[in-house]
Amino acid sequence: MAGDSESEAFWKEFLRSLRERGLSRVRLVITDQHSALAAAVHTVMPGAAWQRCKFSAQ
Repeated sequence: MAGDSESEAFWKEFLRSLRERGLSRVRLVITDQHSALAAAVHTVMPGAAWQRCKFSAQ
């Protein structure tokens, strides 16, 4: 799904589209520290834990 921005509204629409296509029982979502995406996860997938992904190049 392409969007004009990475706003919370875009992420909510994206996550809702995943649910409409059958995604269910999400227990954990791992993303970068994008605040709009994290907020959308908490709104659209209540009860799912959110974890920040960290990458260390060594």
